[in-house]
Amino acid sequence: MIEMLEQSSLPTASVKHLASKRSAGKNLNFKDEDVMVEELASRSLEGINLVLFSAGDGISKGSAPEAIKRGAA
Repeated sequence: MIEMLEQSSLPTASVKHLASKRSAGKNLNFKDEDVMVEELASRSLEGINLVLFSAGDGISKGSAPEAIKRGAA
């Protein structure tokens, strides 16, 4: 998903990688920059315009309505 986003024409002024507590703290590369993975929580969804979730994950499924409530598409 990260590679597809890098190659897309979507504007990406900034990117957040959000995941479960288990994955938080790891670094993922995006456009030649390391971005630390943050734990997904309601507060981490503030100010996000577009959210991409992985299919089938319980954390993603439960957080999608919260992201929409906070203004994400």
